[in-house]
Amino acid sequence: MDTKISLPHEFCAALEEDFQKQLRSLESQSSGQISEMIDRCREEATEQIEKLRAGYQVKRKRLMSARARALRAVESAGEKKYEDIRLARLEQRVREQVELFRRSPEYRDFLARMFDQCRSAGFSGCGVIQCEEPEAELLGTEFQGCRVVRKELGRWGGFILKGEGGTLFDCTFHTRWRQYIRRISR
Repeated sequence: MDTKISLPHEFCAALEEDFQKQLRSLESQSSGQISEMIDRCREEATEQIEKLRAGYQVKRKRLMSARARALRAVESAGEKKYEDIRLARLEQRVREQVELFRRSPEYRDFLARMFDQCRSAGFSGCGVIQCEEPEAELLGTEFQGCRVVRKELGRWGGFILKGEGGTLFDCTFHTRWRQYIRRISR
């Protein structure tokens, strides 16, 4: 048996209208809730983006600063290398000029003036002059009361004067060159 219950049309219309009101109310509520959720998500996303952007800006500044320091270091190292190369070339030219001067007739007088400078600087009495072959030949076995000893110094010529009390005067060209370089490098 198939029984169909039939409700009055007004009741069904009222029920339909009530369901429609509830549906609109639920749709309105859910729409508001969804809008609020979307707004909250947008705000959270915006905050996250701002935090990330700020973090990236800090990292970028650090990287830019590190890059600038690295470039300055490379530039400084390059300048230092360039100066070293120029200085090595100049040193080679100076050494060549010293070698020419060591063979000149004026060289013995120059050695005598350097010896006098040692006396002015405080050397007195007897001592030993250590020098290489060309200087030893020019000075002889004794020079101004000091014994002359041939010794390979490897210092471009000149001499080392050792006093009796242990005083030491390095009058080699290489040492004077190094002193000059230190003075101009300050």
